[in-house]
Amino acid sequence: MTGEPGCGKSGVLLQLMDLLDQQVIPHLPIRLDTDYPEKSTKIYSKENLDLPHSPSQCLRVYAGEQRAVLLIDQLDAIRWTSRNSAKAWEICKEILDDALRSPEMSVVVVGRTMDFNDDPKIKHWKQELANNDAVSIEGFTVGALPAEDVAAMVENYGMNYARLGSLSWRRNVPSTVAALPKATQEPQLP
Repeated sequence: MTGEPGCGKSGVLLQLMDLLDQQVIPHLPIRLDTDYPEKSTKIYSKENLDLPHSPSQCLRVYAGEQRAVLLIDQLDAIRWTSRNSAKAWEICKEILDDALRSPEMSVVVVGRTMDFNDDPKIKHWKQELANNDAVSIEGFTVGALPAEDVAAMVENYGMNYARLGSLSWRRNVPSTVAALPKATQEPQLP
């Protein structure tokens, strides 16, 4: 899932987690801007995430035979943080690749569009995945809602949309999880 800075990617991810909760689908969210990986997957899992093993291994055990979803938010935080970014990328890639090897696990990765398009490491990883027949990739861009949808929401809360004036934020109201690819909305996630 990609989008411009501040467009609501994390909000859409939160809606997705609520949907997964409602459907009782095991999931594990990780925010890389607050849980930054530095030393190794093992140390990161234990010290930062308080998990006995890697996130994907713990999620697999917890989910059993059931489909599970690993959610990685703020992948772009690795690119923009100078401290050990090469090592941090290695750890993230190891976690992601491990999860993607599990046919019963889906992975949602969230970051800024420019990072997914311009960062050489992320681009190379995406190309590796595209060449892997065992992995199915669906992209989703969080963008602005149409003005009429924003107006309906504002008026639903008893406010007059027309009286709000010319606000630049109108263009930046994020899409909702309802616009995510259909596969992520059903209990049998890909």
